[in-house]
Amino acid sequence: MKIRSMLIYVGYIFAFVVSLYIFIFLTLPEEQIVGYVLENYIRPQGINITYKSSSVSLSMDIVMKEVEFELLDINQKINIERLSVGVSILGYIFGNRPFILNADVFGGSLNLSAGAKKDKVYLALDIDGLDTLKLDLLREKSGLNIKGLLSLSTDIIYDKKESKNNNGKISVDLKNSEIKGGKIMG
Repeated sequence: MKIRSMLIYVGYIFAFVVSLYIFIFLTLPEEQIVGYVLENYIRPQGINITYKSSSVSLSMDIVMKEVEFELLDINQKINIERLSVGVSILGYIFGNRPFILNADVFGGSLNLSAGAKKDKVYLALDIDGLDTLKLDLLREKSGLNIKGLLSLSTDIIYDKKESKNNNGKISVDLKNSEIKGGKIMG
């Protein structure tokens, strides 16, 4: 009988948490949350973002569609079809990369997860199928019109105090590549 009553209490607690989550999700002022995050955290870093629509996903990530992203230092605009930014609670508790960014950009996908614990910074970046002809910055800096699909995978651990503890791996793949004119700068 004690097990049954304990299961009933656990069931009530679970039902309360699920109901609270659904209530919060249904009543979130999505546009105000996105505006607050952009004004207080993104724009002060020298990044200007405009978007057509925004929402909050079930995992409480901010999702923006048809985004125009401009770094004021580079003075170049980047168009992103879909951008999702959030914090993973499980990644924060059990892992070391709680910040998550996903984007559909340049015909491919970009997934970034990052975090810091004590004196270490953790970074993982996966890029898959980016069309290099759409990367104006690559053409501008190299002087070449490089055609191909770029894939990149990185996993880096940076120790702020002990540089001998830094490690990571980087993998770059350029498929179906060819150079279609241009002029090498020199």
